[in-house]
Order: sequence, then C-alpha cells, then structure tokens
Amino acid sequence: MQIVDTLNLLNTEVTFSHVKGHQDDSIDPEDLPWHAQLNIRCDTIATETLATVDHDPIVPFLPASALSLTIQSTTITHHVPSQIRRLYASMNQRPYLTKHHEWSSPALFDQVHWDVVRPALLSFSFAKKKRLTEWINRILPLQVQQFRFLKSSSSRCPSQCGADETYHHFLRCPHPARTTHLLTLTSDLKVLAAKHRLDPSLTRILFSFLCQYTGETPLPPPTKDAHLKLFQSQLALGPDSLIYGLFHTDWVSLQHEYLGLRKLPRSKNQAFLCIRSLVVSIFHSWFHLWLLRNSHLHGTSVTNLHSYRRLQLLREIRDLYDSAPSMLRHDRDIFRHEYDSFLDVPERALKSFIQFATPVVNRSKKQASTLGPNCRAITDYFHSVPPELPPHVVAAILGSSGRCMPDPSQQEPD
Repeated sequence: MQIVDTLNLLNTEVTFSHVKGHQDDSIDPEDLPWHAQLNIRCDTIATETLATVDHDPIVPFLPASALSLTIQSTTITHHVPSQIRRLYASMNQRPYLTKHHEWSSPALFDQVHWDVVRPALLSFSFAKKKRLTEWINRILPLQVQQFRFLKSSSSRCPSQCGADETYHHFLRCPHPARTTHLLTLTSDLKVLAAKHRLDPSLTRILFSFLCQYTGETPLPPPTKDAHLKLFQSQLALGPDSLIYGLFHTDWVSLQHEYLGLRKLPRSKNQAFLCIRSLVVSIFHSWFHLWLLRNSHLHGTSVTNLHSYRRLQLLREIRDLYDSAPSMLRHDRDIFRHEYDSFLDVPERALKSFIQFATPVVNRSKKQASTLGPNCRAITDYFHSVPPELPPHVVAAILGSSGRCMPDPSQQEPD
C-alpha cells in the first residue's frame, strides 16, 4: 500500500508483473528466468536477515496504512484477532507459569520460543494436545494431587517404586520399562539431530539435559560463549524445561548460524523446522510415557474398558464422528457404522480406523470449508437414471400390435 502511494507521488510510469514464488521447489534455480531467480534471492536474504537480527517490536508508522495497532509495546501487523487473543492470554499465563515452573523472574516467559511450541502442539490430535497442555501447565492428575484431594487412596507412584509421584519423580522413576522408554527417546533424538544437521554444540546441550533421566554420565557444559549462555539460560527455565518443550529462543538462531557456517541450505526455515521436529518428538515420547504410567495404574487388558489407552482411542474416534457434519456429504460414508460398534473391538482395530479416517476427515473438512458440506461430487452428474416411458408411448413406438423390438443378440447370422 505504501509502495503504491510512493509511486503515485513520483508521477512516473511503472510496469507491474506477477512473479510466482517458490518455483525452486521443483525446478533448479539456474533453469528459471532471471526475474524468478531475483525473487528467490530476495526471499533468501529476507529469511536470513529475520533469523539473525534483533527485532524491534515497534514498527514505524506508514501513512498509507492510516491505522496502527500497538499492544504492550508490540505492533500488530498480521492475524490481528489471533494476535489479540494470544497477547491477552499471555497476561494470565505469564504469572501462572512463572509460579508453577518456579522461574526466578516473569521475564523468563518471553525467553521461551512459543512459536515452536504452538505448531508442535497443533500437530497432535485433540486428546493428545489436551494432555500435553496439562503437562506444560503442570495440572496433570498425578497421584500426589489425587491423594491431596481425596481422589486416590495413595500418593505413591503407580509403577510400584515406592516414591511419591511428583512431577520431578515422573521423569525419573527407576522402573525398567520407563527408563527404557526414555533411552528410546534419546536414540530417536540422535537420529533427528543427524537428519537435520543439528549443531554439535546444540546436540551436546540437548543430551546434557536428557542424561539425568537415563542414568548416563552428565556431559560437561559447552565451551563457546554463545552456547554456554544458551545452556545457562535454558537451565534458568528449569532442569526439565526441554521435556516440557520450553526451548529457549536462541536455539533457532544458533542453528541458523551453524547452517550458514557449514554452507548448508537455510533459506526455507530449516533451523526452525529442526527445533520444531525435536519438540514434536519429545512430546510424542512423553505422551507414550504417560500411557505407560497409566498402564501401571489401570492395567493393559484389551477388554478392560477402564484402560486409559483404550479410552483415549475411543475418544479420538468420537471426535472423528463429531466432525461428520463439517465434512463433504459423500465422505461421511466412512461413518456408516454406529459409534457403539467400536466399544467391543480390539485396540489394534481402533488404531487402524483412526489411522485411516483421520486424513480423510481432515481433507474433507478443508474441502467442505471451500465448497460447502452438501455439495455434490462430480460423479453424481454422470449416473442419472433415464425416466421410464409411459405405456402408450412404448406402444406407439412398437406399433399397435404390441410387437417387441427384435433383440440384435438373438438374430441369426447371415
């Protein structure tokens, strides 16, 4: 808008042309036209600059915009409704998390890379996202809390280790199955670190936090100034902060610098995607650790309807069924069986249905938001049944004698 106003003030002739973005996703940049290569270069420079410079939260006022919205010394430039909701929620969330995570200052809230946590949470189903949110906010129904509110007869860990089940103990329970699960998480993170070319110094910080759960020898802190500062800042967020997904904001910037130093691709948010994949893997592993804990509390029998794992699967299927009205009409056939038919099937069948139905529901909801839920499929227009002719019309065609038309298949060959 401001560019257009400036060009009008210059009173000069300017030609405009649309250059399609992201053409290098499928074509070698050297094979693209010159204007497309310039567009790619501009995107690369902008991405690298945004990832490395300090951001001024106050955006200079542009006269052409005629209006500017600033909240808490931050200019809102896009997604105004969601940004307002997010800032309003942070006013209550900041003191709450400061208290429950025992942070020394509310300013630590702003050092968490919430833009990594948010999409990581959104990648899970509603049931998982709800439980992960309870974990981050430390409102899980652990045995200590249940016992305090007279909801449980004991405050002891369900894995029969004899200790009270606190948040600190939850991650450090010596039960062999739980320790093995955390060792598997360590192995999975090593694979992700290698896949995304994670900075070795960041890898060292990551596993120095994880070794406290697996009994491995603690790693010494990093030696580089920037990484040592990150290590100390991450420790200020709590010794368990990485398992909560509360990664410090410097993780992304340091990974971006490392990719540039190694001359590796970094123009498409590779550093951000790397850290987000670590958070998703940690959340996924934590959720299964929670299910393992619940199996010790409730049992693992397939026929046990009170099994937490089974209840979670049934809840996910119920959420899928509830999504049917917002799907395309012809896609609702996947719910032709009643929901109650799932109550007696094995857990493996529940998982298979969820894996099949989830992508169908997501795609159908997205299409229905554009086309409308009651739109007809294109195949509906090619299966019309011709109207039946009245008897007198048939008689007129065949003759008054009512003779039948000869069947070509019954005729004798010449």
